[in-house]
Amino acid sequence: MAAINQNEIEMRIILRSMSTTRLLQAYNSLQAGQPSGIDKVDADRELGVKILNQVLWERGRLPPGGIPGGAGAAARIESAEMHHSPISAHCQATLSALERGDIKCYDWRETRSASLCKAFEIMEKEKLPNLPVHRGWDAVKRKCTLD
Repeated sequence: MAAINQNEIEMRIILRSMSTTRLLQAYNSLQAGQPSGIDKVDADRELGVKILNQVLWERGRLPPGGIPGGAGAAARIESAEMHHSPISAHCQATLSALERGDIKCYDWRETRSASLCKAFEIMEKEKLPNLPVHRGWDAVKRKCTLD
């Protein structure tokens, strides 16, 4: 893994401190082949484009295709594969308890844990980019018991 140099660190700090609107303006300028108006990005365009793509991707605002010469394609590949992993042993046990009806509706910790585990299970099965917490809560509300 390559070491991050001081210039890259400074550029990340600058871009992450900017508003998403300003970053999108810089993105659109770079798409059109014009200077971004951000001195650090314009001084090292290749690195600037890479980090700008990454910051917009982190914020969920990277337009399709990314900036030519940037990390858009890599970000799309990472986003498709980044969260898909086996469900933890804790979540497996919690989901089994939910199916058996062992989760009590009045127990905040159990219901919260079950809802997040259910949301993670839904995200994994459907390969969603975001955690569908509301769907997890809905499932727990339907299956928890008042006993």
